[in-house]
Amino acid sequence: MLFSVDGGPAEVWKIASANGRTGFGPYEWDLIKLTFLVMAINGAFYAVQKYATDQTVVQRYLTAKTDRSAIRATLLGILLTVPVWILFMFIGTALFVFYSKTQFIFSKTGSGYQFAL
Repeated sequence: MLFSVDGGPAEVWKIASANGRTGFGPYEWDLIKLTFLVMAINGAFYAVQKYATDQTVVQRYLTAKTDRSAIRATLLGILLTVPVWILFMFIGTALFVFYSKTQFIFSKTGSGYQFAL
């Protein structure tokens, strides 16, 4: 995907930036709209839910040999979440650029959708 666009990754980033696809949303103090503040609050509540009540995570705490190893495993999971999240966001951005540069024709058929270049 990155190298299917002329110019490679630099061009993907340039096109995404020009179309407003590289930010984290508006940086306003508005709790009604989907802003960075709202997403950060949502992320904090999700993290509390995930690491305090999710059965699989709690089972990992309980099966750790020591409290120290449970804490280390939790911190590793938290620290790896950010790079994985960045990777997924970049994949979405690259898909936006790929489909904006490629002209696909979608048509509905009896069994679903088909597309052609």
